[in-house]
Amino acid sequence: MEPHRSIWFPWYNYKTYFTQSHTQRMPYKSKLSRKAKFRRFGYVFFFGLIAVVIGAIIYMIFEPGGGPRSVTRGDRAELSPEQRTALMGESRELERRFNESVAGEEKPGGEEIAILREAYDKLRRAVTNNPYASMSDRQRLDRLREYLVEYEGDYLGGRVAALRAQAAEERAAGAYLNAESLIEEALEIQVTINRELRQSPHSSNALVSALNRELVNLRAEPIIARSRDAEDEALQAVREERWADALDLYSEALEGQVRINQDFQRTPYTDRTRVNRLEEEIASLETLGVRSEIASLEEEGRVLLEEGSFEEAAERFALAARRQTELNRRFPGSRYASTAAVRELESVRQTALSGELAQELEDAVETMNMHLRERQPAEARSAMSEADRLIRTLEGEFPLSEFGDDELSLRISYLNSIQGRIGSILEEVYENLEAVPGGNGVMLYRYETPQRLYSGIMNRNPSRNVGPDLPVDSVNLGEAEEFCRRLSWVLGKTVRLPTREEFLLAAGDLPAVDEVSRFAWHLRNSGGESRQVGTRDRNAHGFHDLLGNVAEWTSTNEGDRRAWVAGGSYDDELDEGGELPFRAIEVNDRSRAIGFRFVVEEQFT
Repeated sequence: MEPHRSIWFPWYNYKTYFTQSHTQRMPYKSKLSRKAKFRRFGYVFFFGLIAVVIGAIIYMIFEPGGGPRSVTRGDRAELSPEQRTALMGESRELERRFNESVAGEEKPGGEEIAILREAYDKLRRAVTNNPYASMSDRQRLDRLREYLVEYEGDYLGGRVAALRAQAAEERAAGAYLNAESLIEEALEIQVTINRELRQSPHSSNALVSALNRELVNLRAEPIIARSRDAEDEALQAVREERWADALDLYSEALEGQVRINQDFQRTPYTDRTRVNRLEEEIASLETLGVRSEIASLEEEGRVLLEEGSFEEAAERFALAARRQTELNRRFPGSRYASTAAVRELESVRQTALSGELAQELEDAVETMNMHLRERQPAEARSAMSEADRLIRTLEGEFPLSEFGDDELSLRISYLNSIQGRIGSILEEVYENLEAVPGGNGVMLYRYETPQRLYSGIMNRNPSRNVGPDLPVDSVNLGEAEEFCRRLSWVLGKTVRLPTREEFLLAAGDLPAVDEVSRFAWHLRNSGGESRQVGTRDRNAHGFHDLLGNVAEWTSTNEGDRRAWVAGGSYDDELDEGGELPFRAIEVNDRSRAIGFRFVVEEQFT
């Protein structure tokens, strides 16, 4: 007969098993791994699961739980039958007293709940130490547990809510220590509920967390409150110029905020920005004396500067700059620390040192303007050279001086670049100016600005119909105004575009329809392009081409996006009579049919 092979213990018939060769055992192993092995582990799992379930049932029978627990070392001590009987009797008596005390009441109070707790604890101890406790005793234990969960949970939960409300009142009144004690008591009660009355609806881990946060906030609030009060008192001390008191109070406020940031990081009172601000205030107070000295030196320097004592003023500003540099180095957190202040003081120092040089420059520029106005280009060139030398010295030695003037520097540089053309420009302009009738001495250029004059001033010619005596065209309003600015520098007088009213005054009455072609180049006689300036008859006031040839820009307010062009052009019908044509266009528009002329005022501004 073949030896017995157990699917659980393949080595049961060990003699046969160990006398087989390796190759003889292989088929058996293969068969076990495919069929019996799976069956064996299935049996193990099934019986193991049954054992776990039976163990859980035994635990629930002999270890009542899930409710309030008051387990002491005596709970597990061996009790004699007489002791268990006594505990059962005492428990029943306590339960009877509880039932009598709560009869007719909606909810039991603290004393009644204490009786119920004692009844439950005694019964629990008796049942726990009696493995043969009856089913009725266990049911009674469950009933008392349910009562305890309900009544004690409600009572303690109400106590927690009452303590929190009372703490809120104390907190509002500023009694932080009383509020803290009340929250500590509420927290202790809530922890008890969570531990011993887990099935109660008042059990809440979230409430424990909330009470912990309240407790931390209560401990932080008196610190932050005093810190803020100290800051307010410091501000008042600053207003009253009690600097020492202000410094002490700001230091106290800072100490409180730093403690909050370090010890109460999870409270809403942490504020790193406030720490920085308070540190800045403290540093500012510590540097207040130095700042007052700097301000005094600066004021003295400006008084001396106005009096013309340039060297003494420069000494005051230099000393103030050194004090400011020292303040920046020692107290970088002060509100008075400023590298810009050092630069400003250096600027006024250089202004003081360059005062005499600036006066010489002003005299040279005035001399240059005088010679230009009097049409003396040779003398003007000498003054230009001197002004150029002085302004270069000023910019090189005193780059931060307030006497430096970028506009003046550009003007002097420009005039020196066109020295050779200034004489011809002066002659060209002054020989062709006519007074505007009723214009309060304003002089208007007789012709539309020719390309030779525009090129002489601007060093470029944007015109598309090119010719030295043709009117400049294809310029926008900004380019016409830039021409006027540069011509102002050359003449030493204000040059600008004419206003609409000045243009109308200069045009006067328009010619009759049959005489328009005598005075204007227009669509019917121009051949479709602009013509040489001054080749049509002048009007009654001595001006050419106010009507026709090219339309002309007039002045507008700064910032306007549209401007008037006046007079019409070679591309317009002008022989039908009517009023002098005006048309509003964008200031950046360019056209081969648009040019300009200019006005010269007597004084340079």
